[in-house]
Amino acid sequence: MQSSITLVNIAAGDPDLLNAKTVNALKKAGRVFLRTSRSPVVSWLKAEKISFSSLDNLYDAAEDFDHLSSAIAEHLWAQARLTPVVYAVPDLIVDNSVQEV
Repeated sequence: MQSSITLVNIAAGDPDLLNAKTVNALKKAGRVFLRTSRSPVVSWLKAEKISFSSLDNLYDAAEDFDHLSSAIAEHLWAQARLTPVVYAVPDLIVDNSVQEV
């Protein structure tokens, strides 16, 4: 199986602002990872019965954002070897971890 990570933008976390492609990716993912569970989209994911894991533990343990970005990329690629992964972040453009993935 080929490893894959799909990046999706959850913006401000308002489910009404998620586009259809993002919703579809979240619903069909093997695993969904949120950069942080401190997002308003969490209640929507739970209501939709979409399982997810957050990367809060990596965020909280990181020395700085460079280490955080590397740790996130390593974790996601390790998981992607097992099943397709969706990585959901508030802003794909400014999130440095996206560049590492």
